[in-house]
Amino acid sequence: MNYDPLIALISIVFGILVIVFEGLLRYIVGIFFILLGIWFIMEWLRKRETTTPTQMQPPREQPAPPQAPVEQMPPEQK
Repeated sequence: MNYDPLIALISIVFGILVIVFEGLLRYIVGIFFILLGIWFIMEWLRKRETTTPTQMQPPREQPAPPQAPVEQMPPEQK
């Protein structure tokens, strides 16, 4: 889930509240940072869950591609 629009909306609401009620600044900033931290942790957990163990391991060495067969030349005629 993408939380970017939600964080943007919360930022706008908090900005308006700070303008209207100047004494709420420390509470609003504190709440905002708590919400932002929760959001970052949720994003990290979501990315961690979608990563499969094979994606976390280094890639295995690929076998060498097959080489073209060497053509046998007919013996030279004397």
